[in-house]
Amino acid sequence: EKVLYEVPIDEFGQVHINYYGPAHTLPYISAKDLFSDDEMISVMQEDGKNEYGQIKIRVSQVSKKKFLKGRALIFGVTSTALYDIRNTPVAANFPGPEIHLTVLANLLDQSFIHVVKNEIYVLPVCLFLFGLLLSLILSYIGAAYSILCLLITSVLGAGLDFYIFSELHYIFSSFFLFFEIIILHFSIFGIKFFTEELKKN
Repeated sequence: EKVLYEVPIDEFGQVHINYYGPAHTLPYISAKDLFSDDEMISVMQEDGKNEYGQIKIRVSQVSKKKFLKGRALIFGVTSTALYDIRNTPVAANFPGPEIHLTVLANLLDQSFIHVVKNEIYVLPVCLFLFGLLLSLILSYIGAAYSILCLLITSVLGAGLDFYIFSELHYIFSSFFLFFEIIILHFSIFGIKFFTEELKKN
């Protein structure tokens, strides 16, 4: 049996949607244009923001036959007055039909956001091993190099977090990693400082 598509749902049957951008990032066409006999069709799509922070809509005239070839459509209403507007991570007022279209696009190109499996067990082990390694490094270097190490580990951690999310479409609790980096640096730096003060006295 061949698996065509996989949907990474959690224990509550929910899926993490990978939004492609704000509202109108995916193309819109009106039902009037779709069912008309015209060969051309108006396609509306997001085109940045104006000076007031409002989304600009670009309207393009394209061939209906070429535009619809090989495409999937979601029918729905996008008017605010009809209350099919949802609050999302990318926009406070996001049209409901575009959410469904985004899920469909995620399914077709397999770009859903995944959660690390068994993170509750894997994360503590990773934090322990990383913390042990970082502690050993910090215990053998001076204060100046400790600050440099803090900057390097923070930048590398942020870069790794961004890569895992943007390229691999995975999310994990990176807050604990950065929290551990900061706590370890300041703790070991404080221990070294008080140890040296005690030696002087």
